[in-house]
Amino acid sequence: MSEQTLPDELTRLLEHGPFHEALAAAVANRGLTLARLQHHLALRASPVSVPTLSCWVRGTRQPERPQSRQALAELEGVLGLPPRALSDLLGRPRRRGRDAARPIADAELWQPSRSLHDALRELDLPRPDLRVVSVHVRQTVDERGVERELRHVNVMESTKDDTDRMRVTIGHLAGSTEATRLRAVTGAQTGRLRRTPDGFLVAELLLDATLAKGGRTIVEYAVQLDAAGAPSTECTALFHRPVRQCLVEVFFDPDRLPARGFALRRPAGKHEQRVDVPLSSAGVLRTALFDQPAGEYGLTWQWPA
Repeated sequence: MSEQTLPDELTRLLEHGPFHEALAAAVANRGLTLARLQHHLALRASPVSVPTLSCWVRGTRQPERPQSRQALAELEGVLGLPPRALSDLLGRPRRRGRDAARPIADAELWQPSRSLHDALRELDLPRPDLRVVSVHVRQTVDERGVERELRHVNVMESTKDDTDRMRVTIGHLAGSTEATRLRAVTGAQTGRLRRTPDGFLVAELLLDATLAKGGRTIVEYAVQLDAAGAPSTECTALFHRPVRQCLVEVFFDPDRLPARGFALRRPAGKHEQRVDVPLSSAGVLRTALFDQPAGEYGLTWQWPA
């Protein structure tokens, strides 16, 4: 089938995702039932069952295996979409088994930075030995739109025996790292700090109890941010391993409220996804995400013109 002019909403979903909403919109635009899609794919020697197609459309499963990825490429043609229009929303296949348990590299989360690499090696923290099971992030934004305080409450699980430290990396700041202060609140004490010339703050937190493999603890830390910084536009948390729960709240000064807010998903190696979220009557943006792969998650917003 030849490509066609696509509706604006479908074009937006193909650009930003998420995958299942873009697929559902493309199916609705073509006016085909899942049974008819199954028939067309069978004719193209890429059979997919109706229940599987239904899972893709509802977002309960995604095409991961090579045969499924090939069927998705054929499906793009059936739906009159440009090549890779849907495939690019998936990125690389999800890691499985032992591979899924290994932390992804810092370079897959942050911009490549030799100084960050050196700071982590100097602190002897090149590898995150604690997995974040859940996190609750709270950020306050002042009347100038500048981020002022960041608080993290983390439930952590050790991936090895005799774990007594954890690493914290702060980046993407709208202000200076020299004016940024980090302190442990509960569950740990603040250890050594390193600041890099390209805008990273790396902290060592000393746990108040040594953990065996599989042991869990709760750590809270607070970050005072640069009051002279530029207005901020996002608040996110980054994860080297899959995370069970990620809660993010941003509290805005009533004299400086955003025009729009979005929940932000940046799974490692995959297409960024944004979903509108409302601003509460108290001037707070909130998002709650569950069972996410390694990557970056949180909130972003737009200021009034």
